[in-house]
This record gives sequence, structure tokens and C-alpha cells, in this order.
Amino acid sequence: MRTIIIGDVHGCAETLWELLYQVEPGASDRIVLLGDLFDRGRHSWEVFQTVKKLQKDHGDNFILLRGNHEDYLLQESPGEEIM
Repeated sequence: MRTIIIGDVHGCAETLWELLYQVEPGASDRIVLLGDLFDRGRHSWEVFQTVKKLQKDHGDNFILLRGNHEDYLLQESPGEEIM
């Protein structure tokens, strides 16, 4: 079993896909995402979909940490309500 650690994807889905293609994670490999998955890049939705698939495929061998960019996206803007 390998531990594959990936950080700072920043919405760059194609780069994430290329990396996953190169390392070819197996079902027994542990995948750790260090956060900062979104923001900056243009393909945050595709990154989100990829993360959901990795989570489904790897179950308990999948670890997702929240980074400061996720914290930023989850913060309420002053004077605005989150519905």
C-alpha cells in the first residue's frame, strides 16, 4: 500500500487527472488531499467531482483535509446571509 499525498490543486482538474494517471492509485492505496482544492483555476466543479469519485473508490483509504482556500469559501461575507 502506498500513501499518495496531493496538495494545492486550486481548481486545476486536468493537472489533477494527469497526476492521478501517472501514479495510478490502486484500491489499497491511501490518498491524502491536503486542501486548497478550489479557487484560482477554472475547473473547481470538475475537481469536486473527481474528489467525490476518489472518496467513493477509496473509502477509508481517502483522507481530505480542508485548506485555507476552503475556509475562505465557507466564510460568510460581511453583511450577507448564507442561505
